[in-house]
Amino acid sequence: MSRDQENPSGQRSWSLLRIEQRATTAGVLLDVRGEIDLCTGDQLGDALRKAVSQAVASATRIVVDLRGVTFMGAVGLGLLARANEDCGRAGVGVTVVADQRCVLRVLRIAGLDRVLTVVPVPPTGAVPTRNGTSGLSHGGR
Repeated sequence: MSRDQENPSGQRSWSLLRIEQRATTAGVLLDVRGEIDLCTGDQLGDALRKAVSQAVASATRIVVDLRGVTFMGAVGLGLLARANEDCGRAGVGVTVVADQRCVLRVLRIAGLDRVLTVVPVPPTGAVPTRNGTSGLSHGGR
């Protein structure tokens, strides 16, 4: 979903974030890859809002897979916290999948690792098979 977009300085730049959303048996899956910062925050915010709406409508949870994220700034933390609050009010859960230090460290420093459910592998059913349907993954909760 990379696209040309305008950054805060008004210049055109190539988006460094790709997000794919799909429904799985484990819930609404957001597969996030790239950098989460001020320039890409709107893109992630839009995707999270859509996922929250879809999860609330189907009474399921959101699984945010951040294993492909190479950088996460404060804007990413705020967006995850907001999505968690919105889902919590609606009685839906948020699971964050992360296994790399650059994401886990930021979550820990901000204290979000104590607020969010953070797991190293996707919950069962959150990994699509090659034909695009939901399949079983290994591990998770």
